[in-house]
Amino acid sequence: MAVVPKATDEGGSEREPVARRLKVLLVEDSEDDALLLTRALRQGGFDPIVLRVETFGALSASLRQQDWDIVLSDHNLPGFSAEQALELVRARFPELPFVVVSGCIGEEAAVALMRAGAQDYVLKGNLAKLAPVVEREIGEYRTRLERQRVEAARREEQAIHQAILEHAAEGIVTFLADGSIRSMNRCAEQLFGYTSGQMAGRSILELVDPRHRPMCEELLETVRGCREDRIALSGLEVLALRRDRSTFCAQVNASGVRLAAGWYLTLFLRDVTEQKQAERRIREQMERLGALRRIDLAIHSSLNLNLMLSVIVDQIATQLGADAADILLLDRSSHTLAHASGRGIAAPELRRGGCRLGEGA
Repeated sequence: MAVVPKATDEGGSEREPVARRLKVLLVEDSEDDALLLTRALRQGGFDPIVLRVETFGALSASLRQQDWDIVLSDHNLPGFSAEQALELVRARFPELPFVVVSGCIGEEAAVALMRAGAQDYVLKGNLAKLAPVVEREIGEYRTRLERQRVEAARREEQAIHQAILEHAAEGIVTFLADGSIRSMNRCAEQLFGYTSGQMAGRSILELVDPRHRPMCEELLETVRGCREDRIALSGLEVLALRRDRSTFCAQVNASGVRLAAGWYLTLFLRDVTEQKQAERRIREQMERLGALRRIDLAIHSSLNLNLMLSVIVDQIATQLGADAADILLLDRSSHTLAHASGRGIAAPELRRGGCRLGEGA
């Protein structure tokens, strides 16, 4: 038997250990037996606060009034039984410890009660066993409550995390280092045209245009060979492939963490097709403005007509993407078009002397 050393005060003198507060709901019709149970608990190191009830209604009311650490119940009471008490307690508090304390209970009845949810039973003739049983059940009860609290917090965190993923403005795809997809959020489903269930287990490369797959395969190989525990990539641009075989330009950021089973990777992607088109339009407009500026500069900085026309034809050909371009000047008196400047291949007739209006070059 374990011996608990007595605590000492600052002067070194011994003092008794502080009794542990215990709120006991006692289903018992005998006041004398209630006193014996209370004394047994005190001798076991508890400071019990005991409320004795002996009817179904009193038990039901007491369960509503406050929280209890344990329920102790006699087996047989006038018009009331431990089975009924256990059923009521379990309906209200499924995890609350329930121990039967009886002067006489058969083995079959005790086993039936424990199968119904009672934690243990103690004979009134052996109350020395009561405190250890209570201490064990209280400890297990608190462990169960803590486990439930942790599990509830974990589920809440998962629910919050899932809600964030589902309502994120970016497409989010999780997958393993072998490329097999684990999940897609709602935005990713809308981007690609697949549901998460349809893509689960399939390769991430199926969402990439064939022209960009070699680059993505190389990135996966780099991840598999990485010796760090975490990895992050940002600013990637990938030509993504939808279910209907159309493509879009995706800006991709990726992060990964090495778990016991291997790499777990997450892609965050946005469709930047419209943004790229807008950038291209702005770039083209700026190029046109630059061409006009160069033409204007040539006109205002030189009196050499040939030089000015040469600048003009070069800028026009560049903006139009033409391989060849010519400027023809019209002689109104002769109705003749004469070659003034050109880039690329021009018709020989034009270079020699021009042509009359209405005639082919």
